[in-house]
Amino acid sequence: MWRKAVSVALITMMGITFTGCPQNSGPTPGQSYHFPSVNWQRGHRIEEMSGGGFFIAGDASYGDSVPRVLGVKLDADRSVIWASDGTAPFTRSVYDISGLAFSACDGSVTMAGLDMPMTNSGTPVSHLRIMQVNETGDVLWDNTYGEQSFVPRAALELTDGQVAIAAYNNSWGVNRAGLYLRLPKDGSSVEVHELSPESFWPVTSIICSDGGVAVAGLGGIPNVSTSTEFVVVKLAADGIEQWQKIVDINGNDDVTSLAEAPNGDFVLAGTHGEGLSFVRISPDGEVVWVRDDIFPDTGPGTVSTDVWDVDVSDTGDIVFVGHTERWVYLTLWPISVTYSNYIALLDGNGDVRWKTTVGDARLYGVTATAEGTFMATGNVGTDLVLIEVDSEGNVLN
Repeated sequence: MWRKAVSVALITMMGITFTGCPQNSGPTPGQSYHFPSVNWQRGHRIEEMSGGGFFIAGDASYGDSVPRVLGVKLDADRSVIWASDGTAPFTRSVYDISGLAFSACDGSVTMAGLDMPMTNSGTPVSHLRIMQVNETGDVLWDNTYGEQSFVPRAALELTDGQVAIAAYNNSWGVNRAGLYLRLPKDGSSVEVHELSPESFWPVTSIICSDGGVAVAGLGGIPNVSTSTEFVVVKLAADGIEQWQKIVDINGNDDVTSLAEAPNGDFVLAGTHGEGLSFVRISPDGEVVWVRDDIFPDTGPGTVSTDVWDVDVSDTGDIVFVGHTERWVYLTLWPISVTYSNYIALLDGNGDVRWKTTVGDARLYGVTATAEGTFMATGNVGTDLVLIEVDSEGNVLN
């Protein structure tokens, strides 16, 4: 669904130019593909655009070890319309590698990140940078705002054409205050609002069906993180805060994604230190249910598990992509490491309907399409991958 929030594990944008198709005929669901002159590439998020087609945001390397923005626009037939050629490098932040965000609405794409040029003394200085491109990849505007303490986490293009950014204040000596930034359609200025509660680190945000915005992230974060919980803040269309909800599962909670259900409920996905966590919250901020028992670990060894993205279909099913690593040790040395990469579906009550493993394809983004299928993106080795499954979890390739 196009209202789904996204925040991509990329940071800095340095002026993007766009070119034509990759070397093959375009991304086919279930296949990996490679762009010209690229060493490796990954898709981090995919979103269905309200005007039709899809947008994939990711990163790529062109042989100089500098990650670069990778944007891919697909039409409704999943064929490439345009892709960024990666000629402008961007760098990863010293403090955070999840800063670049994008939203796709009405054919345009809004991206926010950190621009980190080097000073004459060789010290990097970070500035908030926001860019908007149209449906053919042409840059509409590209502005730097000089707020070096603001780290953007999710970008939204509002229904009135304004731009909203969920961010946090990364200044030394202060708690990581959650911020809500609003810009006019041309990006000529920025209006800053501080969110409650204190020590709130926004991770993602979505445009709600009532025209407002929901921001989800981590609460209880001082300068050094020791204990965290899920937080959702609901804003009205005019940016006024309506309510907030804090959900503490076990004190080590990490929210990664947020989506809105057809009835207006909010679904949060993340981890709680020992497995996956899903929380459903009503439109007025009341907890409907909490599930921390999805895919419980019953095997030997040490397990690291993640859920990277979540969306809710028009029928109310909850789709997500995740990854599990398992290490089995002999004294201090691992003798076995196994990986499980998958796309899975829950019903509206949080019960598992199916789980489809995808081999070596590590998936980071997923969207529920208007056609009733689910599309996910990530990478296989050094290649970007696009996988589409039907409502029963069967891969369509």
